Amino acid sequence: MFSLIQKRRWFYLFSSALIIPGLVIMLYSLFTTGSLFRLGNEFIGGSIYELRFLEEGATEASIRQAFQENGNDGVTIQRLGNPEANRWSVRASFQETSVSQQIIESLNAIAPIDLDSLRVEQVSPTVGQEVTQSAILAVLVAAA
Repeated sequence: MFSLIQKRRWFYLFSSALIIPGLVIMLYSLFTTGSLFRLGNEFIGGSIYELRFLEEGATEASIRQAFQENGNDGVTIQRLGNPEANRWSVRASFQETSVSQQIIESLNAIAPIDLDSLRVEQVSPTVGQEVTQSAILAVLVAAA
């Protein structure tokens, strides 16, 4: 027979070793970002631009400036792949279609964009809120 009761302190220690670092990381995230969890665009709504420039000249600063000129300050910019590929991923707040077109035109002025590989995904804040509510409900059902 298993002697689980005799080894309960080891199980408490193991559980604490998992839970305490998780709580510390959540508190760190709360103080640095203002939220316990860093939610993606799927949960809070937003736009994702994946683009490839055909020529050199696009930098993180120039891409950020193109978004700022069109009223979007809180963008996250990442280079995709090797630097020679000139591929970028930009996460921004939700944009209307007209503003999105203006941003693409501003980016195209920096360096020509490969329009065939351009990908723009937009999730409205309403859809993001619905996904968040569904995720919370799924966790509650799974915990029950």
